[in-house]
Amino acid sequence: METDDSVWRIIRALHRAATLQQRAAATAELGYAALGVLNAAAVAPGTPSALSRELGLPPQTVSRAVAELEAATLIERHGDPHDGRSYTVQPTTSGRSTIDAFRRDLSERFVAHLTDWTAGDVSAFAAQLEALVGALEGGTPAPRPRERRARSWRR
Repeated sequence: METDDSVWRIIRALHRAATLQQRAAATAELGYAALGVLNAAAVAPGTPSALSRELGLPPQTVSRAVAELEAATLIERHGDPHDGRSYTVQPTTSGRSTIDAFRRDLSERFVAHLTDWTAGDVSAFAAQLEALVGALEGGTPAPRPRERRARSWRR
């Protein structure tokens, strides 16, 4: 069926786009995990466990990133009003400037590939893509981490 082929093309294109964004983040001075934490906290301050779920990163990776970002004065911790044992993180003014600069740089590199698109085409595509991703987020539970099994040769 032709629709199946088109759907597969969308899936592959989304995967390739995500890979390109991950590569750009990995080459940033902060690195992929810290940049992801800073970006997610700039969108909506959250607890480390919420950021871990949002980013699909192990909790210890997020904790390390939070410590690095805090040491660099890019984020600050605030007590979680809903859980006295936890805290939320949000960007400092310097952190917001850092994430804004990364977004601007990534957007400028992206725009270079849209020179033959009209503003209306870009806007329509953005709306359709946001609708698709929103539907995927709402309709598909986040995958659970796979259980690690001992290798038979390690027993």
